[in-house]
Amino acid sequence: MVGWKKALALLVAAFGIAAVGVYAQEILPDVVPDAVLFWTYVVGMTAIPGVVTYLRTRPDFGDRGVALATAVSVVAGGAAAVCTFVFGLFAFLVVAALHLVLRRFLRAVPALAVSAVVLAAGLGYATLVMTEFLNRM
Repeated sequence: MVGWKKALALLVAAFGIAAVGVYAQEILPDVVPDAVLFWTYVVGMTAIPGVVTYLRTRPDFGDRGVALATAVSVVAGGAAAVCTFVFGLFAFLVVAALHLVLRRFLRAVPALAVSAVVLAAGLGYATLVMTEFLNRM
């Protein structure tokens, strides 16, 4: 099992990779292809939900539960990063705050279930917003 210090280090590394990719694209636009910018963005936007979910669910669930919750969060975060730009990350942050509040009043499993439903709805809404933005261009 990964400790919280190692998970935090992975999150910082993901941010660093994303920052280097963005910076390299800005200073060397002809040398660094757009794919580098895209993949560093996807790594960062996928790592944030994964690490936050891991750190938040680790005290409440066993190894299998933490792994499942983190895997679902990573897949949803990655799909949202590709489809909705940063709107998916905003939805995740709202759900993370909601989960912290719900966890005060509910047991761990119901709080996570409500959070998962709200995340699915938020990602669906983010996809609709992004689709509407692209249609109006």
